[in-house]
Amino acid sequence: MKRLNDENARFVAGCATTGAALAAGHWLPWWRPLGRLAAYVYGCTSILLGAGILLKFDRTWRRLCVLVTVAGGVVYGTYLYDAGAAIRARRHAGLTGDGADGA
Repeated sequence: MKRLNDENARFVAGCATTGAALAAGHWLPWWRPLGRLAAYVYGCTSILLGAGILLKFDRTWRRLCVLVTVAGGVVYGTYLYDAGAAIRARRHAGLTGDGADGA
């Protein structure tokens, strides 16, 4: 593994790993379609894996993982908020979604 001590080699290996993981995720068949959250996690994990190879999974890489996790939590929280707001708006409009109102 002495070759991976060279930063350029680690950069190429990280890019190749990220590219291969993302290509596999897009081209290989899944047993069921991924939801938004699962696709987000898969994509971010693929990118973080390549970054980890480049950064030797050091403290900077771990902090990057925290940053990505916080970003993902905010995105997921906004999806939950939007779903709840849509439900409240439908109830306020008198649409229950049970089929009785034509919805």
